Parts: sequence; C-alpha cells; structure tokens
Amino acid sequence: MDSKVRKPEITVKIIRPNYRQSKYEGRHVVGFISRAMDQYDDPKLSSNALIAYNFSEGLNPLDSTFSLTLTLREDEERRNWYDKIKKLDLVFIYEFNKLKFIGVIESRRYTARISEDDGMVSRSILLNGSGISKLLAYFKLIFNQFLFAGNKTAKEANDALVAKLTMEMEPGFKVLPILKMIYDDFFKLCLELGEVNKAGIGIKAVLDNFIRLQEKLPKSLVPCEVTAKYPLALSLYNMGENNIWEILTGLMTPPMNELFLRLDQAAEKYDVVFRQTPFEPEHWKLLPITSLPPIIITDHNLGDSISEVYTYYLATLSGAGIGSNKAMLLDAIAKYGQIAETDSNRWPKYGFRPLITDFKYFKYTDDKTCNDTTTIMNNMGKMLKRWFRNNDDFLSGSLSIMTIDERMFKNVKDPWFGERIRFLGGQFYVEKIEHNWNYGESMKTDLSLTRGYVYDGYGKQLKKLDDFGRKLNAIFKAGVKLD
Repeated sequence: MDSKVRKPEITVKIIRPNYRQSKYEGRHVVGFISRAMDQYDDPKLSSNALIAYNFSEGLNPLDSTFSLTLTLREDEERRNWYDKIKKLDLVFIYEFNKLKFIGVIESRRYTARISEDDGMVSRSILLNGSGISKLLAYFKLIFNQFLFAGNKTAKEANDALVAKLTMEMEPGFKVLPILKMIYDDFFKLCLELGEVNKAGIGIKAVLDNFIRLQEKLPKSLVPCEVTAKYPLALSLYNMGENNIWEILTGLMTPPMNELFLRLDQAAEKYDVVFRQTPFEPEHWKLLPITSLPPIIITDHNLGDSISEVYTYYLATLSGAGIGSNKAMLLDAIAKYGQIAETDSNRWPKYGFRPLITDFKYFKYTDDKTCNDTTTIMNNMGKMLKRWFRNNDDFLSGSLSIMTIDERMFKNVKDPWFGERIRFLGGQFYVEKIEHNWNYGESMKTDLSLTRGYVYDGYGKQLKKLDDFGRKLNAIFKAGVKLD
C-alpha cells in the first residue's frame, strides 16, 4: 500500500455568516490545510496552523461537538487566529476532499501545557463548538403571561397553527410533514414578534441554508416512516423559553422513534430524519452496512453487559385511558387477556426490570372496545421484546479504525451513525462517530457500537457472537500496522 496515499488530507474552512441579513451570506475567513502552503495563491486565506482536531456526531444531534487546536503563529500585524476567528463562525471539516462535518464556534481559549518528558511548554489556541444543529436550540421563543395577554399576534398565530395542523391530520398521515409545518411556523412566529425577539434573523438564515426538512428521503435512511392513525393532541408552546428542537423532540416516542440530522455531503446540507427505530428485521436489513477490513482497525473495547436488561415490556397508548398502573391491574384479570410482555427466561435471573413507553401513533375511537386496545398494547409490547430481549447478549462498546479514504478501499465506505457495520462475523449498530487527528499521527475514527449479534439475510436475530475474543486477538496477533 502506497504510504503517500495514507498521509493526512484535511481541509478545515472557517466561514463567517452575516448574522444581520435574512438571507445567508458567508465570507471565507481561512482554510486550514494539511499540505504545503506553496499550493495556494493567497497565504492570507490559507494556513497550516492546524495541529489537531476532533468532531463527533450521533443519534442525539445536540451532543454533536468539535474542537480545533491551532498554533500561535502571528501575521505581519502581530495578530494570531484567536484575533481573526470569531464566535459563531462556521466550521467545515473535509477529509479526503469530502465534507464530513459542519459546526459553529462557541468558545476560544489560549492553552498551555508543560511536557513531562522535557519540561518544554506547549502553547496553542483551542476552538470549541457544536454541530450546526445546536443553532436549533439557540433560537429561543420566550412566552410569558404579559406576552400572551398583550400580543394578539402571538396568540392568534398559536391558535392558527394548531387549527392548521388538525386539518392536515387525516388517518394515516405522515409525521414528518407535520414537523416541517411546526418548524416553519415557529420561526415565522419568532420573527413576527419583532421587538420581543429582535435577534435571530441571521441564525434563521443559516438554518435555512444548511438544514432541510424533506418529505422524500432514501429508503436506506428511512426504512420505516412514522405515520399516525389519529390526530395528535399537540401542546406546542409553553410558558417561558421554547426552542424548536425541544418542540420537535416532544413528538418523539423513545425508544420507538429516532430524530437526528444526517449530512448530505454533495449538497453540503443536513437532512432532518424522523423514523421508526429500525430494529424490526425488515427494516434492519435495509440499513446500509459496511464491512471493516482488519487492516484499518487500531483499537477495540467490546463486550456484553446487564446494564440495560429488561424483563417486562409495556406500551401504553396515548388517548386510550390505560396508563401503566391500570395496565398492570388489567393484566391480572383474565378476561382482558395479556397486555404486557414478560421474559420468562430472564425474569428468574434479573427480576422485574420494566421497559414502559407511551406509544402516540395509533387509532383509538369511542367504538373501540377495551379488548381491542389491550390487543394493540400487547402487540407493541411484543415488538419491544423482539427489539431488546437479547440486550444481555448483544456486544457493545467502541472500535477505533483508521479514517477511511474511500479511494483506497473498494466497496468500503466511511461508517455513519444510524447504520450497520459487519465485523467478527456479526453486525453492529453505529450510534455515534468521532473523528480525530493530531499532528504527526494518523487520522482516526472511533465508533460507538451496540446490538452486536449474528443476523440472517432477512435481518432476523439468530445467535450471540461466540468466541469473539479469539477473533479479535487473531487480528492483532497478525501484526497489522497502520503507520
């Protein structure tokens, strides 16, 4: 393998939006690059001062973070990058000429560290921030008693949105378009409040440019759309602070659903993904899967655990009038049949370990009998049991690999969260990814994995991964070196 191909190939662009404009405008501040500076025409707009970076993304977008470490190099005016890079500047991280991450700078620091080996002092600039999705939480709408009483526009807009959503909620409607209507109306209301919420026009412009709510997404990304069988009783705005991400996540039903952002590398935009958690066999098999060659694996930390073992599965239904306590009582009455699902094999070992969730998206009308409702609840409990009954046998943990240059390996792509990897003869679900690089070292990617198990070609769980320790040892005893 040609070592030149494995050299770090990194570009980090800093772009400054005009936060005073309602339409996105971005000015290039600098591009940090990992190659010789003589390849660039304007040294003022390019720099090799980057000495380290990392970024992480996962199924919870608000946990997305990054950091950049820069040298203290000064220009002819004795200004360094702390002076020239500002908070709320946007960060675009490219690896091997592909965009991997978009973030926003939240803090700047001067840092110093004394080496334990030679006593030398290392000084640098540290930039920290979050993924661009964090702007969804920054944009706040603040309601209070005075606002509701004195601002007719806010009250009318709130009522109009609820009425509009109710008209759209025909049986079997898709939830994602409802999310988009709420998203659009939230910002419309924010901007209509004028003096009450004067700031935020520029943040809205950034969100409009980089975040999309599309109704049509690839089947591999959304194997099962979330549909609702009855109109939702929505509580959109609360007294005090409101942000759009909290409102959207309020429509979720964990662990039934997932709501996250996925980067479209070609368009350089994030798509909002709202889907049923893809753990049913017919949905699991549709998730993209990547086979990891042993040569790229550097570290591992894998095993099983009893920390999330469940023995009692209950799905309550919004609007049905049967809460968890009533369901347990009815379960003891023979004529109503079984409502919850139990794991008789694990109960003697682990005792009562409940997984109780409220399932929002079902149809319940006055002509439905209690027996119909309990049947629905039992079916949902069975689904939860199918998903999580093998939690004590699933392998989970972390895997560190060389960041994949897709030009080097045929049919091997960079793993993304919300997808699968094939490894050790089984399959794993990727919940989080973290990319990092330090000067003089390789580019690395850390994967947070769950649900490691043997599956058949139809996505059905077959058996646990036996003897995986011996397989891992065989990989490292082979003496595979990456550098």
